[in-house]
Amino acid sequence: VFVCLCVCVSFLTLHRAYRDVLRTPNPFSRDAAKARCCVGKDAGRTKADGDPSAFICLHFAKGQCALGPRCDRLHRTPTHAFDAALDPGHDCFGRERHATDRDDYGGVGCFTSDPETQRTLFINGLTSAPADVERRLRNQFGEYGPLESVRWIRSKSIAFVRYRMRTSAEFAKVAMSDQALVAGSSEILNVRWATDDPNPGARKRKQREAEEQTMQAVSKALRSEDDPQLEQRLRQLQQEHLHPQQHPHSQQRQQQQ
Repeated sequence: VFVCLCVCVSFLTLHRAYRDVLRTPNPFSRDAAKARCCVGKDAGRTKADGDPSAFICLHFAKGQCALGPRCDRLHRTPTHAFDAALDPGHDCFGRERHATDRDDYGGVGCFTSDPETQRTLFINGLTSAPADVERRLRNQFGEYGPLESVRWIRSKSIAFVRYRMRTSAEFAKVAMSDQALVAGSSEILNVRWATDDPNPGARKRKQREAEEQTMQAVSKALRSEDDPQLEQRLRQLQQEHLHPQQHPHSQQRQQQQ
């Protein structure tokens, strides 16, 4: 009898613990968005129109603002004038941006990161993977601002979307989070800030700009020495940098590096 009572008590204890675990929400689970911003249908005049210091309504971006014309925030997507007037310390919704990114690269964003990275969104959760993914990405993300580039990596089911304006990326990040490219599918998009430029051409351009800045700094330092031999060597290095195909020794050094 004693053994049976011990078994029953142990069973009840485990049952209660397991029940509590089931009732505890999973912090890593994601629920589909309850609404979606349709700019053509939802945008309109509000009390904030005409106020140059007004921000865009966060609930409007989520498709959930019930105030309509009575809202004290803007109900529209960012414009070029809005983007140019906004200070780097705030996003288009008036939230303060931070000096460092969150660990998951979500949230408001970072004002110290590369300017192009601030305009680029990373999207995963593309589980439906229809044949026209890139077209759908362009159409649906393009609703919230002018796009600069869209890159769909089929093998990894991820995408990078870059806007021409930072505020457009901020708006789209809120508007497209937890949405689905294919209506009725079970996919839930996870939209975050990109950590690096996915465009190989942009990487080469950034490297070239960094090299040119280095050459200018070296040039300035050498000219301060007022040495003709150093000047001659500097011109030689500049020619090798600008025309590496004409200098095989320069190419060999680059391959060794």
